[in-house]
Amino acid sequence: MNLLLTASYINILTYFTLLTYAKDDTAVERFVGFVDVHDTTGAVIAETIWNFVDDLGLDAMLIRGQGYDGASNMSGYFRGIAAQIQSMNPLALYTHCCCSIWSL
Repeated sequence: MNLLLTASYINILTYFTLLTYAKDDTAVERFVGFVDVHDTTGAVIAETIWNFVDDLGLDAMLIRGQGYDGASNMSGYFRGIAAQIQSMNPLALYTHCCCSIWSL
């Protein structure tokens, strides 16, 4: 099962996490929890998300996609969450989350 990881702001130091996966040729999206972080840097949030996925008993190396808003700590090319996770798992490609454009 390949995973798509999506995270968004709830407040400054809490993110929610959704996992999207394929089941019987259908995309399934599940809310899996709120994640508190102690810093808003890409490295700290990426490590928190990576550990959260591990705590769920999932293999983070199966992540195939990431979707975040366009903030530099989320999508920054060198130090954003997307870059940090992709450095650990090159197959976890980043796509800008279009819902963030509409503030959904």
